[in-house]
Amino acid sequence: MDACLNMEAPHFRFVVDRDRYAHYVEIVAKGKVTAVEILDPMLRTSFFVEVPMWMHKVSPSGESLRIGMKDRWVKVNGRWYHLIRDPLAFPGV
Repeated sequence: MDACLNMEAPHFRFVVDRDRYAHYVEIVAKGKVTAVEILDPMLRTSFFVEVPMWMHKVSPSGESLRIGMKDRWVKVNGRWYHLIRDPLAFPGV
């Protein structure tokens, strides 16, 4: 879990404490991921990229799900960081 948190953007780690992040990861990770389809990444600027994808998973109740997502990454001081954008879990972040 700490490895995932360390990939998050510096501003996110500044505002969101470890316990809150761990709870979010626990909820998101429920079920079993069976496949991830990564589509063509979109380089928006030299320091911002969006990666659209489909995540296939089986929920804890056994339901097959296909979830559309967009991963966002930002380059800060020469290093790439993940950007979480979840207004329900982290409003205002």
